[in-house]
Amino acid sequence: MEKATAEASQAFFGKPFMAMGEGGTIPFMEMLEKLTAAVASVVATHFNR
Repeated sequence: MEKATAEASQAFFGKPFMAMGEGGTIPFMEMLEKLTAAVASVVATHFNR
């Protein structure tokens, strides 16, 4: 895969392949996780009566 990527980059762009990693998360995902936990808590409370 690495060789194919390097060859394709050189052929198409005329430059070597470069990888760039970028950290971080989507803020919505944290909110979704909290919502899921809240819903699970409500459901658990309802069924544990």
